Amino acid sequence: MIINGKEYKFFYSVRARLAIAKTLPGHNMAELGNIFKKGDQVESLALVQTMAVEMNRAYLLREAQENGTTFNPDEVLDKNLILDMSSEEEERLEDELVAAFAGGNKTEIQTEAAGKKTKKEPKRQS
Repeated sequence: MIINGKEYKFFYSVRARLAIAKTLPGHNMAELGNIFKKGDQVESLALVQTMAVEMNRAYLLREAQENGTTFNPDEVLDKNLILDMSSEEEERLEDELVAAFAGGNKTEIQTEAAGKKTKKEPKRQS
């Protein structure tokens, strides 16, 4: 997503989950949906800010690890930029965060064939 002329990407990692959970009542991720459902604009916006910053940090950390580069904390989204967004931009941001959140919660298991072929036993005739 482009925010203030710069592209920001998001990734939902364990580190991001922990940072987000610390801001929720009882440090419980189950409270995430309740905050948005309550309709409290201040609480919801604060949560969006936290999610955006922590999920952007997670994306940048992962990218640095994968590319063998050094993580630069100065590149992390400044939460105050969100305050200058239009309502439509903030809604798009929420959509991107939800998509990254859903992507980070997927469980994928990749398996490989053992590579050994099993020998078929001849059928016994009765």
